[in-house]
Amino acid sequence: MADYTRIGPCLLVAELTSDPMGTLHRAVVHDGPAFGRHVLLRTFSPELAAAGLGDRLTQANRVVSMLGRARVFGADFRCEGGATPHALWAHLPGRTLAEVLARARRDNHAIRPEQALAVVQGLALGLLQLHAKGLAHGLLSPHSLWVTYEGAALLLDAPFAALVAGLLPRAPALQEALAPYQRGAAANPLQKDLQALGAVFYELLTLQALPPASDLEAALAEVRLQGEPLPLGLQGFLGRLLLGEAPFLSTEAFRADLEQVLYAEGHAPSAFSLALLLQSLFREEQDEGAAAERAERSGNYLIYTPEGESLRTGPIRVEPPAARAAAPAVTPDHSNRRPLLLVGGVVAAGLLGLAYLLIGRGRNDAALQRNLAEILLLKAQIEQQKTDLEAKDRAEADKTVQLRKQLTESRTPEDKLRIQKQLDEAAQRRAEVERQRKLVDERLEGQRVAEQKLAAEVRLPPTPAPVTPEPPKAVVVAEAPAPTPPPVEGPAPTAQATGASLAEPATLLKQVAPLFPPRALQRRREGSADTLVRLKVFVGDQGQPLRVTVVEGAPGGLGFDEAAVEAAGKSTYTPAYRDGKAVRGWTSEITYRFQMKR
Repeated sequence: MADYTRIGPCLLVAELTSDPMGTLHRAVVHDGPAFGRHVLLRTFSPELAAAGLGDRLTQANRVVSMLGRARVFGADFRCEGGATPHALWAHLPGRTLAEVLARARRDNHAIRPEQALAVVQGLALGLLQLHAKGLAHGLLSPHSLWVTYEGAALLLDAPFAALVAGLLPRAPALQEALAPYQRGAAANPLQKDLQALGAVFYELLTLQALPPASDLEAALAEVRLQGEPLPLGLQGFLGRLLLGEAPFLSTEAFRADLEQVLYAEGHAPSAFSLALLLQSLFREEQDEGAAAERAERSGNYLIYTPEGESLRTGPIRVEPPAARAAAPAVTPDHSNRRPLLLVGGVVAAGLLGLAYLLIGRGRNDAALQRNLAEILLLKAQIEQQKTDLEAKDRAEADKTVQLRKQLTESRTPEDKLRIQKQLDEAAQRRAEVERQRKLVDERLEGQRVAEQKLAAEVRLPPTPAPVTPEPPKAVVVAEAPAPTPPPVEGPAPTAQATGASLAEPATLLKQVAPLFPPRALQRRREGSADTLVRLKVFVGDQGQPLRVTVVEGAPGGLGFDEAAVEAAGKSTYTPAYRDGKAVRGWTSEITYRFQMKR
């Protein structure tokens, strides 16, 4: 194992990207010698450190507490100042929007309207929730947005963006890099954020930076989508964001116009289409990252614990701010791999090799039992990986069935070609999942053999394979809406937008209870408190669910949100009514309660 750099409780294992604000890393938080969890960690540029960000960054934790557990801002967010100021949050594999735009330009790959709108929807959701709390972003740019490989768009610099914006006069390089998204004299913080949103939207549609204000009106008229002029609705929306002739004076006005753009223009935002875009642009990087993450999950971090001090070939490096520009410390140092292999094959053989060394040195049975427990923990992690892969395979199988049905129902050659391409991509993903399952099976068998050998040494019977209980059904509770519901993704139509009042919202008619997420079964056995997921459903005028949006999700990334969204999409509803006529509208807030052990 390489000598990783430690920052706070984290070991930096990979540098993902650098931008004018600093560097974004994938990092590991370990639990003793075992893998704990992956996080994304941002370190800041020497320019920002010299401007005094380290003395102020912990103030951002107050913003984190105000934002609560909103998924759009990332889970488990924390900011730390000091000599190496940094922010960290739960890891979701993906890329920054700046990287997506750069790769699309390089490959001459146009971004489709539904993909661009999916990004705009994520940005808008974050901005609406910020301003609902009396906060503003002030520094919006493509570097602010993290797009996951599943097609979700997350606004990840909201807690500290205002702090960095206040330091721009002392950070001229950053100020120059962000100038295309900071143009114009906005009348208020909302207009400033919406102007930056418009600049990002323009760049998504054209793959070009926003032109100077004097050329902006002509540039908007020349925007083309697949050779056709920009639809009037999109053109008007962009004009209101950028030209300032009819600015949005309130979040309600922006919400109403956004609703019309998202659902009335025939280019509904599509997370699935956005995920396909990232798959086509970053296929190799996605595969390499997944392989590296698997290796990091199965790694032995004993040398980074006090007990493993004697095995360490050198001190753990703590990176000073000035060292980052010259020599990024996240690159693994392979020169240390050979000595570690010689003292027990820490990477390849893991804890079994360490147990052999301990036996050879005359350690007692208590030490062997500890190593046996560590091997059992590693085996449990591999079994969890196998469960996750099986769930992914089932999801891909279901998606394939749906695509084949669409193929039989499609009428035009273009639709057939598009769906067949999606089927081919689904087949490739299933083949990759099957390959990974075989590797996991081999590793699992190796761990079982190691367990049996070590168990014999300590005169203990091998532990039988754990039996996974059948996931229990979740309890679904429909609750009345809160007096002032938080802004949600794909905001609901308002009276200002429609000119009439919504007499009766959409209602839940027949509910489908979700299955308890397999990844959370251990948490259930430990008797934790019940987990709640609150969501709303946008229902069509025929009662069909068009969109499910999570108002307040569950922390930890254990699958509760996905299970609730899937069940809500399978449930049936009655449409909303206005003036006695069925119309599209949102339901009241629905809560899914996942019961834990009693």
